[in-house]
Amino acid sequence: MANLIVDSGKHRGRELKLAVGHTLIGREKQCAIRLATPDVSRTHCRLTVSAGAEGEVVTAEDLGSRNGTFVNGRAIDAPTALRAGDTLRVGPVQFVLPDPDTATESEIVNWLVPPPAPGVVADDEPTQVSGGSAKNADGDSQAGGDSEAATTLPPEPDESEYPPAAEPADDAVREAAAIIRAHHAALAK
Repeated sequence: MANLIVDSGKHRGRELKLAVGHTLIGREKQCAIRLATPDVSRTHCRLTVSAGAEGEVVTAEDLGSRNGTFVNGRAIDAPTALRAGDTLRVGPVQFVLPDPDTATESEIVNWLVPPPAPGVVADDEPTQVSGGSAKNADGDSQAGGDSEAATTLPPEPDESEYPPAAEPADDAVREAAAIIRAHHAALAK
C-alpha cells in the first residue's frame, strides 16, 4: 500500500494510505481525500496506484481543475508518475510521496510532538483534509484514506496545554531539543 504524507499546514505529517486503484482528491463527498477549500475543484485530481516491476507506482492526473495540479512545483497536463520524494500540490495543500526506506522530517517531528488533546476542534483551519473510502463516478469503491468513513483531521496541539518539560542533562539531547523547538517556532510563524 502506497503512502502520501500531508506536507503543509496544520496537518503536516498526516499519513494517508493509498491502496491499489484510483483515489480522487477534491471537495465532493465522492472523493477519498477531501480538501475543504474553494481553491480545490469538486473533483480536482486522480491518483492511481498500480503494481510495477519495482513496487507500486503512483500516478497523478489533473481532472481539468480550475487551479491546476502541481508535481514538484510544475503544473501537470497529463498523467505523471510520482517518485519517492516528489511533491504534489492540490490547491493550498502540499503532499509528499515518501521514500519507504527513510523517515521524513515530518515523521520525525510527529514522533517527538505530543498528540493533540482529545476532543479539541480546529476553528481556525480553513482547509480540512479528510480521507476515507469513497466511490468513483461508476459507483466502484475507491482506495485511499482509512477503511472507515472520512473524518476531519485533528488540530495541531496547543503548546500552552502541556506543562514545560524538564531540561535534559545530556548535551546532545539538549541540542536536539533546541533544534526541535526552533523548528516548531519556525512552523508557527
